[in-house]
Amino acid sequence: MGLTAWRRCGISAGMDRDDLLDAVARRDHGRARAALDAGVSPDAADRLGVTALLRAAGQGDRDMVALLLEHGATVDKSSDQGNTPLMLAAARGHVEVVGDLLAAGAAPGARNKWDYGPREWGKWPANAAEIQALLAEYAHSK
Repeated sequence: MGLTAWRRCGISAGMDRDDLLDAVARRDHGRARAALDAGVSPDAADRLGVTALLRAAGQGDRDMVALLLEHGATVDKSSDQGNTPLMLAAARGHVEVVGDLLAAGAAPGARNKWDYGPREWGKWPANAAEIQALLAEYAHSK
């Protein structure tokens, strides 16, 4: 049986960073868990520094975010541009993911290389008021 066949069967032999990132992109929780259980770092990132957690947060995939955090993903690990999972979740209006990341210790005051933080990113979605209220609540509680 070739490696591709093993992967289709969900067997984790030889799984790597790309397997985890692809599983996250496809919202394939079983495959992501298999990659993590096989020892792939939960902080795996692509060539631009976009981590598995950043991808999951941007998709609003709460279950994937939880899975990655349970396996030790760094909540504030940023991309090469300094964007964090919290920033992307805020920009895309994923209120529940924003709350989950804040509860896990994400920094509401983080800034990217353009000096934008979650509050600036969180002005874009239709539910901006909800995002802003949540960010303000956590900023004041720290």
